[in-house]
Amino acid sequence: MGPPRRPTQERLLKPMPITTRCSHCGRLFPVHAQQLKERRGKVDCPQCGARFDGITGLVDEAMPGDAANASQRETRGHRQDDATEPAPMMTFDDGEERPARVASTLWVLGILMLLAVLAAQIFWWERGTWLHHPLVREVYGELCTQFDLCQPVPRIAGSLEILPPVLSEHPLDDRILRLDLTLINRSEQLQRPPRLQLELFDSDGDLLAVRRFEPNEYLADASPMTVLPAGGATNIALELAALPEPAMNFRIQLY
Repeated sequence: MGPPRRPTQERLLKPMPITTRCSHCGRLFPVHAQQLKERRGKVDCPQCGARFDGITGLVDEAMPGDAANASQRETRGHRQDDATEPAPMMTFDDGEERPARVASTLWVLGILMLLAVLAAQIFWWERGTWLHHPLVREVYGELCTQFDLCQPVPRIAGSLEILPPVLSEHPLDDRILRLDLTLINRSEQLQRPPRLQLELFDSDGDLLAVRRFEPNEYLADASPMTVLPAGGATNIALELAALPEPAMNFRIQLY
């Protein structure tokens, strides 16, 4: 037999792991001195996930089975399976992935906020179209009432028309006058309903009385978000007390 083989320089320089103890859960883990130096001693416990000072947690005792297994590998020259599975080597977080994850999250949140603002602007510009749907109109009106942020649908000048109205005595009570009219929205957009003003005149053309009706007085369930349908007609019936002097003429104005 020849002389025993001397360990090569690579095997002599191969760093041996040292043991540190987690200051949070007390578990022992193998680490390398070079890794502790590069990470300034900071390590993450793979059992509890806590970060601690691995240099402060260094212990003199070795991991169970490490010395015996290392001796067997040196003398026999090949790897043998341990009786028990050794604890995994400590992994280090170099701090580069965490800022990247934070940046990605901020980018996603920023994009979602921009999309939300864009959707709100589109809805605001096209609210006349969206408010055709009763459910959208109801939700929109509720939000406006709760937060006092919304403005009513605009009016388009010259686009509302009144078909010839009829002023007559109530069929069941001659002390009540009944006004029937049809309000037509000639526009292709929804519009907020106007105020109606009824003016009564005598036979000489003198003004007898004036009465103004708000939308909630001539429309059922009217609210700040109530609208007149685009290109549609709205039938209106109003009742008011008859005057001592009979009215010979009347006029309806929109405001």
